[in-house]
Amino acid sequence: MERRGTLTQVNWTSTDLDDARVAAIVDPHFARSLDAGSAPGMAYAVVSGGVVIHSSGLGSLALPAGPTPHGATVFRIASMTKSFTAAVLLGLRDDGQLSLDAPVVDYVPELAAGGAAARTITVRQLLTMGGGFLSDDPWGDRQQDLLISDFRSLVGQGLTPLWIPGLRFEYSNLGYALLGLVIEGVTGRTYREVVESRLLHPLGMASSGFDVDSFRGRTVASGYVRRSTGWVEEPIAGSGAFSPMGGLLSTINDLAIWVGCFQSAHGTELGAAQGRESLPLRPSSLIEMQVTQRLVAATAAGTAAGPSGAAPEVTGYGFGLFETFRSWGRSVYHSGGYPGFGSHMRWHPASGLGIVAIANGTYAPMSTVATAALGDLVIQLEAPLRPPAVSLRMLDVAQASVTDWLKGTDPDGETAVAVRALCADNVEVDVPWPERVAVWHTFRRSVGALHTVPGSKSRPSPGSVSWQMSGEQTGNRIRITVSMAPHDPRLIQSVQLQSIEPAAPEPPASTDWS
Repeated sequence: MERRGTLTQVNWTSTDLDDARVAAIVDPHFARSLDAGSAPGMAYAVVSGGVVIHSSGLGSLALPAGPTPHGATVFRIASMTKSFTAAVLLGLRDDGQLSLDAPVVDYVPELAAGGAAARTITVRQLLTMGGGFLSDDPWGDRQQDLLISDFRSLVGQGLTPLWIPGLRFEYSNLGYALLGLVIEGVTGRTYREVVESRLLHPLGMASSGFDVDSFRGRTVASGYVRRSTGWVEEPIAGSGAFSPMGGLLSTINDLAIWVGCFQSAHGTELGAAQGRESLPLRPSSLIEMQVTQRLVAATAAGTAAGPSGAAPEVTGYGFGLFETFRSWGRSVYHSGGYPGFGSHMRWHPASGLGIVAIANGTYAPMSTVATAALGDLVIQLEAPLRPPAVSLRMLDVAQASVTDWLKGTDPDGETAVAVRALCADNVEVDVPWPERVAVWHTFRRSVGALHTVPGSKSRPSPGSVSWQMSGEQTGNRIRITVSMAPHDPRLIQSVQLQSIEPAAPEPPASTDWS
């Protein structure tokens, strides 16, 4: 009998995908977006495990008739930069150089001028968009090249949060700019140097950086904004105090590597993943970044925003990344909207598929296009919607043993001995065995001999199993739920028996949102 759970293998693999089929699904989404005038040009890639399995470019990277963007074209990725900032901070946390729950004023003393509430803001709260500052995209996007000294002076004039820190989600570029100062305070180096040394260089992201002038010899897309007269070029701001919130420039080829880091943390036993020296961050931290730390929104089924009977759509913010749950499963993402550019990266952990898209139009809706394309990929390719379930073989043993006891004729006989041998020490303390025998007799008198109801088995959680049994005489049913013990999954910690009233509706099936 095995002690631990195992991952059930999934036969579907993205390595067998046909490029033509992927192109047929994805390309029309981006072609329609370009035709609708979302940007002068765009580049996009379908990624699996950090490998580009399909990519393309459309339109022009410079007007009036520049070349078409491609995999090595450099674009500003805007707020997708936040994932790099968060990764640096979690890496510093892992190295013991800072605590995420430390007050930001420990590293940015100027913040104390904002008052008592500002002095309580923690690094974790800024990372998860819970610092309490007002959402600030229009203002924040124009502060990109603000000098560090000027930013410190601005902070010293008093930044007062509107909300109680930690109370709610409020997207804040200002908060991530402050995190850049935290990184400088911890390391004694510039934010740009730390990102390059800890992330870009180790990953081989040679076409990524913060200074446009450093990309000599590479193709850099010009950014544009649509005015009444048509597309007008938008100057690319230099690197400055707000670089931690949106200053990185990159390519879809480099971003495929970045997405691959996060994809690699999924679907692997933790012990094996911990030894991956090629990753710039612990696999456990990469996973932590992708898991909701603060709720953003939840749309219930049957509301105006969602069709009746549909699964609820839930979105949360992790560390520099969003996590969302849709009908086609869980995905992780971040968008980038900026004067001159729009971008999006999103991946579907259960299938290993992801999409990266960048365009050279102000706030180009790459998030809408990439999300729709990825959803179509997952559905049309019949990819797994959820990761493989954890399988505890002992659940089958426990179910069979309890079923035999309920079907038997002697509640204190051999089948009882077998069940009791599987129980943890709490079971008969919670409900003494004579009480369980009395329940056995009660059910026998009310429903008669019991038989398992075909197709009634479900898994409320990885460590529990539920099924129904029907009375031979009356047809009345009971529901049985068995849960295994956390300290030793070979042992049962709970056996629950519940009568099902004939007119009672069936409870909704549990959903595995992992």
